[in-house]
Amino acid sequence: MRRIFGSAAITLVAASSQSMHDGFLQRRKVELLPIPFSPSRHPGKDGCYYLQDQRVAGYLSDYKKNAVDVEWNRRGWTFQENMASQCLLYFGPVMTHYRCQMEIRTENTQEVRKPAAFVLSWSFDLKSRGVDVWSGVVEHYSGRRLTYMSDKLIALSSLAHDMKEKINGNYLAGIWKEDLVWGLLWECSSIDMNIYSDIAPSRCKIYRAPSWSWAAGDGAVKWYSRRKPKYFREEVVVKDVKTTAVEGSSLGAVTDGILILAGKLQHIEPATAQIWLDGGSKPESLSKPFGDYAASYSQISFDWNSPPDVINSICIEGIWLLLLATFDVGGGKLISGLLLSSANDKEQSLRTFRRVGMFRAYQTPDTSIFQDCLNEKVVII
Repeated sequence: MRRIFGSAAITLVAASSQSMHDGFLQRRKVELLPIPFSPSRHPGKDGCYYLQDQRVAGYLSDYKKNAVDVEWNRRGWTFQENMASQCLLYFGPVMTHYRCQMEIRTENTQEVRKPAAFVLSWSFDLKSRGVDVWSGVVEHYSGRRLTYMSDKLIALSSLAHDMKEKINGNYLAGIWKEDLVWGLLWECSSIDMNIYSDIAPSRCKIYRAPSWSWAAGDGAVKWYSRRKPKYFREEVVVKDVKTTAVEGSSLGAVTDGILILAGKLQHIEPATAQIWLDGGSKPESLSKPFGDYAASYSQISFDWNSPPDVINSICIEGIWLLLLATFDVGGGKLISGLLLSSANDKEQSLRTFRRVGMFRAYQTPDTSIFQDCLNEKVVII
């Protein structure tokens, strides 16, 4: 598919359609005021001028409302069309728009605009910035709807192929090994924060990816920032990471995955974990692990809706915090990592966990939560 769209002279986008069964040539929903006229130089060749409310005209030429905030742009499989095509002609509800890698033009105005930043980065910065571009791609794709839940990674595989050709990287269920620690620090994004998604965050009912991958659930995800912070320090050592791809789909669907890290692990007692699970992540419930001052600037975020067995495990055994990284921001220093729940069974020798969320907190003199922790090896599935 990437070769088809990438080699096309232009891609026609049915931005006014609600499904693949609708056509793209429709009568425009525009109210115009006709003004008849009869030219004196050419008698008998009568015609009309059409007047339009200036406020309405501004709406009609709005690229976002006619080509971005539309049903076509909320479907998973259309994302690769948008990113791989050299030029696109959008047939919106009331206006056509043209977009190439350099500019956007609208039929009723001479105004020239630039495409979205992540589109420009994909077109021109992919080789220089490499995997740093990927978080923006995932943020725009992750919340899109799919008819078949198993297509989450498959519908993104064309772009993964393009990335791999540029950076010769190792792709692991939606995350690049070359930027693994930053890639693990995704968090769920609310619906109102993402115009490309109207899906409430939820864990996928079928196995689609390991818990540490954003592809394990439905709904949009985001990172603290589109680009990895300049002073980003990894606080874990990656011992091993691998996924098993479905046969014939090296950059698509996977059947399992495992991540082994060595880092600092801190246990949170069941009572506090229960408060967090019930949505009580207020400063008073965070002060004990993170310190009184840092608690006001700390955040915990759970991934989707955990199944009953995971909730029971948290209520009985509590939660573990695994420190992944520290980075500078706004004159301060942040610590960030994963929330984990136990997934051990009798046959496993190493401590095994599932990811259930992430945390972020300011590091201050009283942020001593990891001060006395020793590095230990953990497995995340």
